[in-house]
Amino acid sequence: MGLSEYGAEIDKVLAMIPYLEQLHDENVGFAVSTTDKYLYYKVRRGKTLPIAPGDPVKPDSIAAGVIKKGDRVAVAVPKGLYGMEAGYKGVGVPVREDGRVVGTLIMGRAMYLEDDLNELAGKLGAAVAAVSGGADGFAASAEQLAAAASSLAGNAEKIRTDVGDLDAIIGLIMEVASQTHLLGLNAAMTR
Repeated sequence: MGLSEYGAEIDKVLAMIPYLEQLHDENVGFAVSTTDKYLYYKVRRGKTLPIAPGDPVKPDSIAAGVIKKGDRVAVAVPKGLYGMEAGYKGVGVPVREDGRVVGTLIMGRAMYLEDDLNELAGKLGAAVAAVSGGADGFAASAEQLAAAASSLAGNAEKIRTDVGDLDAIIGLIMEVASQTHLLGLNAAMTR
């Protein structure tokens, strides 16, 4: 069974796939379909979508979207969907023969690096939030410490003033005591 049964344009697209694969890195995969089934599907790295040559075109697939729209379709699929270990971006274009859509060419690219960067960005954001929260707590503690230090300085000044007043009172008491002592001596001598 030759591929020519699918039409000349599909045959041309299938013939170009090996060259297209060489133009891209290992994260890129290609699929070719007719309007009802996949003829080719290959991903060079990681898990693949649940697609195999001969499988019917599923209603929620890029291929179905291209066939229905009759134009280019681009989608981004998040990590984990369809069991994928990385998210991917896919784009499909119609293959036309005599003005009608006879199939699709789809290219998908696994987003390993982007997923890793998004995950790291999330962790970095959480770390910054934690540091920010710690800095806010530190700033509040520093303000409380400054207020306590100011209060202590005020109390120390009051204590100095009180000690000065106390020294004056003690001096007065000592002077009175000295005078009293002298008066007592005077009285004892005059008797």
